[in-house]
Amino acid sequence: MRRCRDYRYGQRWQAETVMSMIKRRLGAAVAGRSKASRSRDVMLKVITHSLMLIIRVLAEVFYGAGQD
Repeated sequence: MRRCRDYRYGQRWQAETVMSMIKRRLGAAVAGRSKASRSRDVMLKVITHSLMLIIRVLAEVFYGAGQD
């Protein structure tokens, strides 16, 4: 009998890698005291991390285009 594979669990390593990168680059602590404030702080870190990655990719594209 063939086993059914649950693909949701295969994404866990990706989520943990991203959280590790965010903590390493932006710090693990959040300053908010209420749950809503902590949630905003975490979302701000996630958005900041995403922007950092986008800027890095764009810099590689623009500055590295003429180099071989």
